Amino acid sequence: MTSSQVNSQRQLNSKANLTGIFLVLLLIPAITLLAGKVPYSQEQLKTLSKVIVTGKVVAIEYETVAESSGSLTDRWTATLRPDAILKGTIPDGDLKLSYLTSGGGSVMVLCGPDQNPVPEIGDRCRAHLEEMTIFQGESLFPVMAPNGWAIIDQSGRTGESPSYRVDESVTLIELIVIISRGDQQAYLEQAAKKGIYLSVPARILLSDYGIAVLWIPVLIVMIPLALWIDRRVKARAARKRSQETDGQEIE
Repeated sequence: MTSSQVNSQRQLNSKANLTGIFLVLLLIPAITLLAGKVPYSQEQLKTLSKVIVTGKVVAIEYETVAESSGSLTDRWTATLRPDAILKGTIPDGDLKLSYLTSGGGSVMVLCGPDQNPVPEIGDRCRAHLEEMTIFQGESLFPVMAPNGWAIIDQSGRTGESPSYRVDESVTLIELIVIISRGDQQAYLEQAAKKGIYLSVPARILLSDYGIAVLWIPVLIVMIPLALWIDRRVKARAARKRSQETDGQEIE
């Protein structure tokens, strides 16, 4: 290969490297956008919100709605006691406001944009809301995601923890999620408070022995499997020894 050919090949490699870097830079914004939703500006919140209210958060409850790769998606319902209506119309009484968060924080949530910031019980907030909807038989105002909450005053915080939402039709998978998060006691307290019947198996799983009980089916499967593998290994070793013995006798 001549020197001119070498230089030409180097120029082609250099252009290819620059093209690759350029494509990576183009993809970075797309990857970033996949991780969440770009926050609205204050003007966008005012324009796009169907309802804007201020008031005090008097209760918060949540439930886990999805799980993937160790990241949990929670649906929250905050009860807001309005003190001023800045836009739109609302029914009388307290409002139920819904929003989502991910257990991974900046990790993309599985069912919608991750809400940030989020209030605590006792906060006075301004809430930018979408149109009221009916979900699971309850009238809810979805909070504009990802930044529909604005916390005005935190001095009224009570330190009270949100309640884990109890569902009568709780599944085994949901029970396992509750156990993995250590929410058994909170779940049992909410069930007792709301008068929800829990079956004996559910109560056993939510007890201090729940994790041990969950291991029983695993052990029932694994112990016979381990014994079968052990027998296969020993049988194979015995056949090998027998073949070696037969070979020695022939010699």
